[in-house]
Amino acid sequence: MFQEKINQFITKHPIFSINEIRQYIKVPVEKRAVFNTELSRIERRGTIKRLSHGIYVVPTTSYFGLILPNEYIIAKYVYIDGYNGYTTGPTFLNEIGISTWLPRKTHIKTNRLQNNVPLKTFEIEKSRVHITEQNIKYLQFLDGLNDLEKYAVDVQKPRKKIWNYAVKSKLDIPTLLLLCHRCYNKSTQEELYNILEECYETS
Repeated sequence: MFQEKINQFITKHPIFSINEIRQYIKVPVEKRAVFNTELSRIERRGTIKRLSHGIYVVPTTSYFGLILPNEYIIAKYVYIDGYNGYTTGPTFLNEIGISTWLPRKTHIKTNRLQNNVPLKTFEIEKSRVHITEQNIKYLQFLDGLNDLEKYAVDVQKPRKKIWNYAVKSKLDIPTLLLLCHRCYNKSTQEELYNILEECYETS
């Protein structure tokens, strides 16, 4: 009943949630049991694989067996997409050119925690502040400030470098100050004041 539509969907979506495919196919509530049975049959054949509760991936076949989508695709879908998370820590500082050190794992802050998702090359941390479209760039910037002394910094004028990110992201100064005051410790607040004194007037 749903098999053809399921097959059409999975050819275009290497990773998906059960809710996403139900909405795409427009499964009526009274037909969900039938849909779930057909999806389970496809899973048993190895066409899809359940990654964790409600999340599936479409593996590809190779000489060595089934290969899952790479971890970056999985992490982006599960933890970042939809303004649910962002890169942080040494990963973020490397992305914006403050450090050339490449961390062993990619660091992510997220609203979600899917403990059963097997990601060996990612460090996933639950955000203490709920991440939204409106605050995501602010939180990423403030996390960067908080991490400046924690991780290796090997560029000249790191404060100027991270401030350039704030300017490029068009961060509003009052909003930045308010969020920092509400959600971050005194050392991060002091670092923000120092950056504003050093960079704001000349940026």
